[in-house]
Amino acid sequence: MKTIPFVKAQASGNDFIVLKDRLDLMRKSTVKKLCDRKFGIGADGVLFVFPTDVADFRFAILNSDGSHPKMCGNGARCAAVWAAKYLKPGKKNLKIETDAGMISARVFKNSSRVEIPRPKRFRENFAITAAGKVFKANFAVAGVPHAVLFLDNIQNIDVGKFGRLIRFHREFAPAGANVDFAKILSRTSIKIRTYERGVEGETLSCGTGATAAAYIANRIGLTGNIVKVDTRSGETLTVEISEERTFLTGPAQIVFEGKVRGLIR
Repeated sequence: MKTIPFVKAQASGNDFIVLKDRLDLMRKSTVKKLCDRKFGIGADGVLFVFPTDVADFRFAILNSDGSHPKMCGNGARCAAVWAAKYLKPGKKNLKIETDAGMISARVFKNSSRVEIPRPKRFRENFAITAAGKVFKANFAVAGVPHAVLFLDNIQNIDVGKFGRLIRFHREFAPAGANVDFAKILSRTSIKIRTYERGVEGETLSCGTGATAAAYIANRIGLTGNIVKVDTRSGETLTVEISEERTFLTGPAQIVFEGKVRGLIR
């Protein structure tokens, strides 16, 4: 039976297991066991960190269902906090290699800031139908695909029901999309709830979702270049948008260290 050392980290309620140099565990079946909240450690995903010659480290993520997205904003922020403590102690400015490209990161006392790949493939204001209800949707790829719906009331929306239907909608086939239900609060702030593919449910926070929603809101003239994003966890993320780069900042921390034995044979 294998003994697996790990670190648990979270960013605004989006939680991850961090494993160093464990390519042998980067399997769907293993990740599903580790992320199981009843029989495993419990997490939204697993961050695998490796050495690289072109950056301070490389990270890849597998979601709790074992799927492999190219990017995770909150995951990258957790990976940066992990690296500043365990890999490059005291180093605050980091360069990270990801499947979506090279990004920069900065670690603060209780938070971290990462560069999110510039959103692309923008589509505005198209109709999609789910369970007989018509929504006006927007779309952008912020490292991973996001469908963003701006609504007047997101408190009472059935995120599980409508999120799943829209996530698998033919409009976003074959890859599917994360689904963000957002409300404009002011020129400088929005509120968001996200159904995440790979987790297949609502998460307390989604970094790329916050970025996609803020980017689209800015692009269609609803907000300015700096947007505060209130998440389901109650914590606030900040998205900074410029012509060339996009950054995501928010709370992030190491929760605990541990070892799991007997779960993986």
